[in-house]
This record gives sequence, C-alpha cells and structure tokens, in this order.
Amino acid sequence: GNPITFPVDQPMFIVDGVPFTAQNANINQLRSIVSPGLGYNNDLGGISPFNSINPMDIESIEILRDADATAIY
Repeated sequence: GNPITFPVDQPMFIVDGVPFTAQNANINQLRSIVSPGLGYNNDLGGISPFNSINPMDIESIEILRDADATAIY
C-alpha cells in the first residue's frame, strides 16, 4: 500500500458528541484559534482544536475512518 497519508485520508474524531477533523474548517468548532491568513488547520498554519481540550474533560472519543461511518455528519 501507499504509506503517504493525504489530508483527505484523515479520520473524523467525535469528542463528547462534537465532530472534529484536522483539515476541515467547516466542521471544527474552534476556528477562532487558528491563523486565518494561512488557511484553517492545515499544514500551512493554524492550531489543532485538540490542543485546547483538557484531557480530563473528555468523556468519550470516537474515531471514524470511512465514508460510511462519517455519513451522518
């Protein structure tokens, strides 16, 4: 297989019922913490929304890896 991972191959994370993806500004709920001039949450700039979540505040995390699992979002 191809060992290179592209942004479209990244999973979706559901943290306490809130969907997050590392590469999609339309889904991320914490857009205000990223650098707007360079693009939201991509390799060119921005901060992952996960950096602002205290691990002690998380009750559940789901990792959705394919189109069927993420279809409801």
